[in-house]
Amino acid sequence: MTVRRIGFFRELPHGDEDGRSIHDARGRLAAADRAVARYLAGGTAVAATGGLAAVDVLAGDGRTIGAVELLTDGHWVWPGDLAYYVEHYAVDLPAEFLARARANDWQCPEVDEETTDSVVTELIG
Repeated sequence: MTVRRIGFFRELPHGDEDGRSIHDARGRLAAADRAVARYLAGGTAVAATGGLAAVDVLAGDGRTIGAVELLTDGHWVWPGDLAYYVEHYAVDLPAEFLARARANDWQCPEVDEETTDSVVTELIG
């Protein structure tokens, strides 16, 4: 199994240093695909940090937008704040991911424990 990563924009404290810029992704998601925020919010948590909060890096006012966590649908993994950025800033996502979410009628499938464990093992090693 190879889980694919999305939404780890380089400007995020939990982002990938060599990841895509959130500024380049901002405002590029088609209106028809914005229901993907619901899919993202419905992911299965595979990791969470206690006491750390994600902040809106685009607003620049330190606004807390949720917990720092990782979510999955069993094939993709993303930071928990990605749904916020999709909803508020229409950041775009890979076409393959959008196709999967659309095929599931924008409802993230439940991920069984075995798959969750596999995703965690792949992420952590």
